[in-house]
Amino acid sequence: MLRKLKILQWPMYVICVLCYMLTLFHRITPAIMGPDLMADLSLGAVAFGFMGMAFTWIYAFAQAPVGTMLDSLGARRGLTAILMIAAIGSLVFSLAENFTVLIISRILLAVAVSGFLIGGAKIISAWFTTRQYPMLWGIFMGLGSLGSVLGTAPLRTLMSFAGWRTALFGIAVFSLILAVVTYILLRDKPAERGLLTPDELHGETAVVAAISEEAGQEKVPFTAVLKMPVLWLIGLLSLGVNSSSQTFGSMWEGIYLTDALALSKEASGDILSWYAWGLFAGCILSGAVVRKIGSKKTMVLGCILFLFNWLWIALQPATISITELSFFNFLMGHYRCWSSPPHLFIFVKSCPHPV
Repeated sequence: MLRKLKILQWPMYVICVLCYMLTLFHRITPAIMGPDLMADLSLGAVAFGFMGMAFTWIYAFAQAPVGTMLDSLGARRGLTAILMIAAIGSLVFSLAENFTVLIISRILLAVAVSGFLIGGAKIISAWFTTRQYPMLWGIFMGLGSLGSVLGTAPLRTLMSFAGWRTALFGIAVFSLILAVVTYILLRDKPAERGLLTPDELHGETAVVAAISEEAGQEKVPFTAVLKMPVLWLIGLLSLGVNSSSQTFGSMWEGIYLTDALALSKEASGDILSWYAWGLFAGCILSGAVVRKIGSKKTMVLGCILFLFNWLWIALQPATISITELSFFNFLMGHYRCWSSPPHLFIFVKSCPHPV
């Protein structure tokens, strides 16, 4: 059983990573495609900003219903469904000839990518042990952030040869293929393959039982969770850091680099790729920092360093060099992960009493 588990769990892990990569890819593509979209579809700054706002708000509000769908249908069928929606959204995006169709495509994509993170969490928690989860979750977040890397310089290179429409059509085909693979290979839990849980097969049930006994047996009411100061503190920190970094790095920076600083599209793509690499490094390293100094200190330190990084570029907007812009983008992505680190999701896995 253990040998069979090890054979089955890693393809599922890879599928979850590929799904999450689509989230980061679609989030950052407007920064790269911005100048082309504005020129081809005659979009003004307000229309372009509305496109970003529509994606962000739909992504936020879709979390609850999509999460509920993943619970009711299961991660396998749920991920297959939203991958199909992602394929449709990418296809509509590639065919858009006006602002209305463009917004519809971004709404479809926002709904789709809102479920890839939690869907991956459900699969990883079901197919790996409690001990393995923290490390594998950090790696999952880090590898997923490579979607941002693919959405910068590589996407710009592809666009220079084939155009943004062909690039989006290719992503639609990839999403469709991934949906088929997901439905065939993914399973919600080991029991569907006649296996015991990973903790049982690794002899770690005693550890889980000890954690459960120590934490008590009462479920936490939802209203009690809403009264927790730490919940709102984390939310405000995430709002300040994630919102500013995503709005700039994933939306407006491409326009800023080409219009305000008169850089070429290729140069702006290279600079934005450093933001993506910063995300990758931050997701991987923040877990190690958390283990060293704890969650609270990591978040506070990340917010402080993130603030100083913004002040650094704000004080020299017209004289900053390409090297400095690249370094700024790397740190912006890196410290964004520190201030809202992936280890927060580990709490959900380790808490034996669901809300």
